[in-house]
Amino acid sequence: METQEIRKSKLIKNSPNFITFLNLVFGVMAILVCICHKGVRYRIIASTFILISCFFDSIDGTLARKLNAVSEMGKQLDSFADIVSFGISPMVLAVSTIFEYEKSMLIYILLCIVTILYITCGIARLVRYNLGDFSSYFIGLPITVSGFILSIYFLIINKFEIVKLDLLSIILIFVLSILMISSIKVKRINFKKR
Repeated sequence: METQEIRKSKLIKNSPNFITFLNLVFGVMAILVCICHKGVRYRIIASTFILISCFFDSIDGTLARKLNAVSEMGKQLDSFADIVSFGISPMVLAVSTIFEYEKSMLIYILLCIVTILYITCGIARLVRYNLGDFSSYFIGLPITVSGFILSIYFLIINKFEIVKLDLLSIILIFVLSILMISSIKVKRINFKKR
């Protein structure tokens, strides 16, 4: 029978994974809000949920290192959560926003192409990260940063009800997709005191 001390230790060691699950939960909630509800108000909520996912993603790894709870399971779990929160949910938000105002077949086709490209590049970026050692820098733009940029962009578009930015939105998604799989080095932000 486990003692209370052992249970408490396990709970502390698993707290980074719990935070990763919160990242995932808010990513899924962003998707559900976009699918189940129409209108600007709900897309603003979805954008906010993605930003909350960014917050949880920014602290789970730091907490795991501080608690000496870094694990392969946690790393894989974080990647799966990132695919949902910063790969799929921003694309659902993009489709929901653009289709509210634009119904042209050309825009529809282009949006389908960049949506598939973005998610595919995001997954490729995460796989490359998981297979490498990137302690001081990243290769390619992290998917979290891409998701953050898109959530802020669509938050502004929806908050101020800016229309006719469909082509700009598609170009932004395309550029972020390419940056994720690029070979550019992106310095890691380190919050430790120097």
